[in-house]
Amino acid sequence: MNKLLVLIILVLGFSSASLSAQTYKPYTLALKSSSSISELTVSIENGLNANGIDVVGQYAPADDASKKVLAITNAGLKQAAAQSGNLAGFAGVLKIALTKENGMTYVSFTTPQYWASAYHQKKYGTIASAIESFAGSLKASFDGIGDYVGTQFGKKKAVSSADLAGYHYMFGMPYLGDKITIKTFGSHSAAVAKINKNLTAGKKSTKKVYQVNVGDGITLFGVGIGGADGEEYFVPTIDYGSPKHTAMLPYELLVVGKNVYMAHGRYRFALAFPDLSMGTFMKIVNTPGYVQGVMSGLTE
Repeated sequence: MNKLLVLIILVLGFSSASLSAQTYKPYTLALKSSSSISELTVSIENGLNANGIDVVGQYAPADDASKKVLAITNAGLKQAAAQSGNLAGFAGVLKIALTKENGMTYVSFTTPQYWASAYHQKKYGTIASAIESFAGSLKASFDGIGDYVGTQFGKKKAVSSADLAGYHYMFGMPYLGDKITIKTFGSHSAAVAKINKNLTAGKKSTKKVYQVNVGDGITLFGVGIGGADGEEYFVPTIDYGSPKHTAMLPYELLVVGKNVYMAHGRYRFALAFPDLSMGTFMKIVNTPGYVQGVMSGLTE
């Protein structure tokens, strides 16, 4: 066998094994600071800008002044999502959260490799380098702001990319592929226009956090969910630990071609809270249906 071919096979095999050996948790704690949310937001936005990362939206979940979420992306993250296509569009935007607890501000973010592995599925290996590049830029964005922590959290035991590609909470619960098709429109532009119109009007007590054109015919919306059964109910019900999982928000609505999708609530909430007990899960048993109703309303 040609020596060069043997070398290529060995390198690819090593890279694949290395990738599968790495494990991740849903969130990464970046900073713990005595500074205010507003002060840190300015510093973080400057750091992101200096490292080529765009803030495409921000909001306070449930209008809670102790929480703030920044939605972030860059060209590489969007290109990776567009390359994988379809439901990988959900991975086109990640989040940074600032949460005030006991007089301290905790800054965390959605671990890029965790969420990308879940949404890119078996295609993750082909775009892993782009995700690692984004992760590096994201970490560099916190330089000079404070002592970087870098501890992942949100799951007792970290999980591999391969396991995330086939993730579901338990037997009988949905996978990513069991997404909900909210509606099919006559065109992509018609779908985007209708959702925009309803979000602008605040229909179903919603708030438009961001809209990102991930790729050709792929648009991702971040939707703040208000109302008594929305974020003000389900967030404190399931997010009772520390550090908080604030970066799980907002919920996403994805337009691919003519179709409007949402990840099934029992998949999306479980991905964000993989160690949630069944007892606690049952406390939000009606929340996936409520979210689906809200998203459906945005397409009517």
